Amino acid sequence: MEIDELKDELVKLKQCNYTLKKERLKYRELFNWANDAILLFKFSNTNDPIIITEANTAACKHFGYKYEELIGKTNLDIDSQETALRGPEIVSNLVAKGHEVLEIAHRNKNGESIPVEINHKLIYLGGDTMIISVIRDITIRKKNEQELKESLEREKQLRETLENEISQRITFTRALVHELKTPLTSMLATSELLSKNLAEEPNLSYMKCLYAGIQ
Repeated sequence: MEIDELKDELVKLKQCNYTLKKERLKYRELFNWANDAILLFKFSNTNDPIIITEANTAACKHFGYKYEELIGKTNLDIDSQETALRGPEIVSNLVAKGHEVLEIAHRNKNGESIPVEINHKLIYLGGDTMIISVIRDITIRKKNEQELKESLEREKQLRETLENEISQRITFTRALVHELKTPLTSMLATSELLSKNLAEEPNLSYMKCLYAGIQ
């Protein structure tokens, strides 16, 4: 009887293992079909590096590593130097909040820096504290933002240059009017006096025309 019960238990165990394997393969397939890079880290404490325990296909492509190469690496291996220095602070904030979205920079296998937006969350699996990170490459977005910033700066400089040129032209025009007005004032007074004292034509008519023109 005990042998039969043992056989039944073994059959049930095999069925359970088969079901678990199918479920794992199903979730693995969904995991790999994601367009964004996804990493699963094992967390111990805020002062120690976090270790990659799982990665999807997009993550391998993002960093330029094979799956076997990426597993076991820490955040220090994949973060830019600046981000790595902020590592303890980033992890501490995550532990305090449980979930956070922020922009950092990664470093791929070739040593190139990649700006990314990460959406990471603290989770618990089988008694272990884990961090799941969904990573989105924002290189194009950052490039567009920089181009827009430079375009706005150029527009600002052109506007300032135009305003300066207009101001200089106004100043020049005012100075020119003043310079022209000074001799014309004396000419106006002289022509007015002469037009009043001249009695003979055609000199009187000429002087009146001159006086009218100066005015």
